[in-house]
Amino acid sequence: MKLSFLFIFALVLVAGCEDISDTIHNYVPNKPEPSVHVFNADPRKTYAAAKTALEQIGFHYVSGGPATGRLYAISDVSAGDSQGSSHQYTLTATFHALIDGSGTDVTLSLTEVIEADTQKHQGMGTEAGLKDTALVNIYYRAIAQNLGLTYVR
Repeated sequence: MKLSFLFIFALVLVAGCEDISDTIHNYVPNKPEPSVHVFNADPRKTYAAAKTALEQIGFHYVSGGPATGRLYAISDVSAGDSQGSSHQYTLTATFHALIDGSGTDVTLSLTEVIEADTQKHQGMGTEAGLKDTALVNIYYRAIAQNLGLTYVR
């Protein structure tokens, strides 16, 4: 009886740990809401247009490539709302060919990194996802223009 109780207790404990582990692993505070748009062009052309569009919106390419289907870029650091603070934007885009080959699905996530006091806490910024920002539409429009397409929201 005592052995079965220990077995059941151990089973419940392990099951509980797994659930907690999954919850912690999948929880990302301020996770950005991705935006998705389909362009009628192949992934390599769409990637090239997106990389060119970065300069048009004031971002700098950091990493990624057409073979990986990922693009990561950052904006310049600028002064924040309060004295001694700063903020910067990050952009992550992924590119996937549509199954029927008719275009490319671009998924875009934007975040804002805010550093409250650059003098006392350098490198200690907080990151927040941006939702429904005009920057998404501006970037998609720049990609469409680089592809010679008309952007329709």
